[in-house]
Amino acid sequence: MEYCTGGELFDRIVAAKKFTEKHACDIMEQMLSAVKHLHEHGIVHRDLKPENFLMNDVSEESEVKLIDFGLSKRFSNKDAIEKMKTVVGTPYYVAPEVLKGNYDTMCDVWSLGVMLFVFLCGYPPFEGDNNKEIFKNVVKQELEFDPIDWDSVSAEAKDLVSKMLTKDPSKRISAEDCAKHSWFKKLHSYDDHEMEKKKVLKRIKEFRLPQRLQIETITFLVNSIEN
Repeated sequence: MEYCTGGELFDRIVAAKKFTEKHACDIMEQMLSAVKHLHEHGIVHRDLKPENFLMNDVSEESEVKLIDFGLSKRFSNKDAIEKMKTVVGTPYYVAPEVLKGNYDTMCDVWSLGVMLFVFLCGYPPFEGDNNKEIFKNVVKQELEFDPIDWDSVSAEAKDLVSKMLTKDPSKRISAEDCAKHSWFKKLHSYDDHEMEKKKVLKRIKEFRLPQRLQIETITFLVNSIEN
C-alpha cells in the first residue's frame, strides 16, 4: 500500500490562498491521465469523486493519485465495450446512464466533468436538497453556465466541461480525447491566469463540508426517478 501524505485533493484546494484556472488545468490533466490509463487497460473505476484523489505529498507540486477501486470493474473491449447494469457511485458525481442501469467507461468521464465544473465555479452542475432530487436533476436538467460565475472562465474550459457533461454517453468525449483538448494546450502556454478564485474557494469549502457527513450511496433508488 502506498502512503499519500498530502491528504485529500479538495482539502488541499480549500487550504490554498488562491486557486486559478491554471491550477484546475494542471490537476485535471493528471486526473485524466489516470483514468485514461485505466480505460486503456480495460478497467472502469465507477466511483470517481474528490475523496478518491489524494496528493502524494505536501509539496505544491505534488502528484495527484487515484485510489479506492472497490467498485471498479474489468470490461471486454474486443468488438464493443460491454454495457454494465449495476447502479453504483456517489451522489453529485454519478452519470445519468448509470442511474438508468446501462453504461460503460464514459461514466468515468462524466464524474471528472462534474469535478472540473466544481473546480471552476465552486458548486456542482446538478444540485438538490436530497439524493432523489439530485438524481432527477442529473438525468433531466440541462447543463448551464451562470454568467455571474463563468464569465471569467475561458471558452476552452467551458467547451471541455460541456463535452464531458454531455448526457448522451455515445456523444460524450472520451478520456483520451479530453487529454488532447485545446484547453490544456492554451493554459500551458501561459505562466498563470492571474484571477484569484476566492469566491470559488469559499463555495468549494461550503460544498465540501456536508459531504463529510453524507453516507455514501452504493445502490441508488433508480425507480424513484421518473422517466
